[in-house]
Order: sequence, then structure tokens, then C-alpha cells
Amino acid sequence: MSAGGMNKRLKVLIAAVLLPLGVLIPFLSLESHYSTQTSAQSTDSALEQRKEQYRAKLQADISKAQQDRLKLRCSVVQANVKNLAGRLGEIQTKRTTAYDAILGELNALLTLLDTQGVDTTNLKTDVTSLSDKVTTYKTQMTAYKQAVDDMTVIDCSQDPVSFQAALSVARSEHDALVTTTGDIRTYITNTIKPALQTMRTQIETGQITGGTQ
Repeated sequence: MSAGGMNKRLKVLIAAVLLPLGVLIPFLSLESHYSTQTSAQSTDSALEQRKEQYRAKLQADISKAQQDRLKLRCSVVQANVKNLAGRLGEIQTKRTTAYDAILGELNALLTLLDTQGVDTTNLKTDVTSLSDKVTTYKTQMTAYKQAVDDMTVIDCSQDPVSFQAALSVARSEHDALVTTTGDIRTYITNTIKPALQTMRTQIETGQITGGTQ
């Protein structure tokens, strides 16, 4: 393929990568109120281990009076968590699919650029950083889902401390998720997109030329 033909192909591919970024970024900015799906496969022993871990993370002891108040309220909280269960699964699927699609397009572009001898050092660094952020998101989402999942099966009337502990962990993981998803959105907008747009401009102006190695 001629250099001109390859440059045209590179521009088309970069444009193809930029297009889904423009579509997905508004979606990724949506405020998400996470919930969970009830997990039936957790063994009692595994749940007990997680309850111990949750309790170990409590910042302060829960008084008897606080436990009594929690017993009166926790069933309502549990019902709300279960009612919102479907939303978490849908949000997780859509968001993870969106992130994986972006990374897939970027890695495909890197592969093509590499085969044409284009210097992709900076873009590779950017994509690696984005991939690391997505991995962090997936880890946090797994932890968040598990904590809220456990909230739906802990007997809050008999074990209010574990329920409160799981709730505290869920809140903490949710806050971490909000930070991470915001960081990913900002990174795509302020780093990935400008890098691709700059590369496309350089190809159009002849500063980058594709050719066989």
C-alpha cells in the first residue's frame, strides 16, 4: 500500500476511534446510584469471613442504643437495596462494555501504527494509564457489589453490627467508584482524545507518514 493510502487508512481509523469516544463520554458522566443483585451462591463460611472483614473496618464501636435503632430501620434499607438490584447489574455491564470497547479500539489503532513504523511511545503510555484506571474501576466495582450483595442477606435484626459494617464498606467503595469513574472520564477527555486529534492532524499535515517497515 502506498504512503498516501496508508495515511488515509490511519486517518480513517483514528476518526473511527474518536467517534465512539464522543458518544461514550456523555454516558460515562451520568450520575450512578449503585445497588446490587442478591447473590445466592455465597457460602455461609465465605459470608462469615467477609462479615468479620467488614467489622474490622468499622471506625468506631456501635453502641447498644445504636444497634437497637438500626434493627428498626435496617429492614427498610434492605428492601430498598433489593428493589434497586437490577440497576447495578445494568450499569456495570454498560460501563464495563464501554471501557473495554474504548481500550479495544485504542489497542487496535496502536497495532496498526506499530506495523507502519509510527512512533507510538506516548500514546502507548496514555493507553496503559487508561487501562490501569479501568482495572482499578473493575476491582472497586467487584468489592462494592459484594458488600451491597451481602447487605441483602445479612440478618440485620440479629446482626446489626455486621449490617452496618457492610453498609460502611459499600459507601466507601461507592465513593471510590465515583472518584475513579470521574478520573477515567476526565482522562479520556483531556488526554486520550487530544492525543488522537493531534496524531490525526500530524498525519493530515504530513508530519507523520505511514509506510512499511
